[in-house]
Amino acid sequence: MDRLRRLRNNCIQLPLTVNVSVRDFSREGFAAALENKMLKARLPTSLLGIECLETERIIESPMALRGLEMLKQRGFGI
Repeated sequence: MDRLRRLRNNCIQLPLTVNVSVRDFSREGFAAALENKMLKARLPTSLLGIECLETERIIESPMALRGLEMLKQRGFGI
């Protein structure tokens, strides 16, 4: 968040992508907590891309799929 905030303060808005684990996707409230951090930093959620290298595990987990959908609904890039 700090890096995105520094860039924004210099009139630069570059997207940043972070790798998230299946456990994070599955955690209740993960999307809301991440959104709150972005809002607190006054950054649009669209600047933060979310990726996961464990695609098969996400597909096999209903909780992870729900978490993924919650992130998409909040405007994060997937």
